[in-house]
Amino acid sequence: MRRGISTFCLLALTSALPACIAFPFATPPVAISGGGGVRYGASSTEQTGPGMGHVDVGVKPLQLMRDWQKRRADVGVGYTFEAGAGPSRHGAFFEGTVFPVVDQIARIGVGAQPRLWYEPETDRMGFGMAARVTAEVRAFEATTFSGTSSSGGAMGYAHGEAGLGLYLEGAYAKIGERPNVTLGFGLTARIPATVGLALVFLR
Repeated sequence: MRRGISTFCLLALTSALPACIAFPFATPPVAISGGGGVRYGASSTEQTGPGMGHVDVGVKPLQLMRDWQKRRADVGVGYTFEAGAGPSRHGAFFEGTVFPVVDQIARIGVGAQPRLWYEPETDRMGFGMAARVTAEVRAFEATTFSGTSSSGGAMGYAHGEAGLGLYLEGAYAKIGERPNVTLGFGLTARIPATVGLALVFLR
């Protein structure tokens, strides 16, 4: 801890020099999922094939609670994106998850994710619902971090859950008059909340 504080002070002093730019940053506790799968029912699936990719990023406030690491439920809100079979789409989601199996460092969750979709290519909006099963390992982090390179550096503090896992989901969506179903799988990661100072060295 003392070494981290000393490094932070050094970075702060360095930021006063004209050879670098310093700016503060802060990020909430988030969960990120990314993977692939198949989509059936899209209007152009026959031409492009059913393969698609999926990414979502959600803010999960309960990850901040050290005493809630064995909690039986989780909630979050975020942004989701899909591309591949048929038109690409993105939108917002709400997520609720229950954990029927919870261990010291691992848990299995079953969740539902209502989604609000928008297709830029067709200028249409729609709705969807996904059911997801996750298996993950996690740990609680409350620590300082720092690092520098020839182009810049960062110093800060991280607090919250960190984790890694797998997910499997089935989803339904209807955009305009076109319903479709997707089956997907991939990786999930939980990232603690952070606050700190970033530096960019000028050349």
